[in-house]
Amino acid sequence: VDGANMSRALSRRSAPGQKLHMDYARLTAALVSKTGATFPFKSYYTAHRDQESADRREPFYKHLRENKWSIFGMKSKLGVDGIWRDKGVDLAIALDAWALVLQQQVQVLIVATQDGDFAQLFMRAAGKGVKTLAVGWRGEISGDIMNGTEVLFLDDMPHVIG
Repeated sequence: VDGANMSRALSRRSAPGQKLHMDYARLTAALVSKTGATFPFKSYYTAHRDQESADRREPFYKHLRENKWSIFGMKSKLGVDGIWRDKGVDLAIALDAWALVLQQQVQVLIVATQDGDFAQLFMRAAGKGVKTLAVGWRGEISGDIMNGTEVLFLDDMPHVIG
């Protein structure tokens, strides 16, 4: 899961004064139901500004760990424009996924993201015989992803969002 990407999408979909959350136990169950795949690797990648922001997320991280997700956290970087950037997350996801593909440890690769940067990962993994899927929302997934892999829409899985 591209945590920053999914978090921003949830924020955009939240009503004013409301914060939607994804139930990752339900998401896993829905993906198993839809694909028949088992999940030996469940990874959530995120970035945070400082230890305080990471600590605020601890209840969410506890939920992930209780559902056997690995969490890979990286530090955000402050850009020269004063905007915090989640640098390195996409590259970490792609490198870890590609390593699993090359080691022939996965038959199905599912990435929850809407970011077109992953189109090459999907294309190359498929070229190695790995079934690929993206998870995201209608109208928000990059056209490059839509053209390169099957998409499972969260819009069709409302029970995973609350």
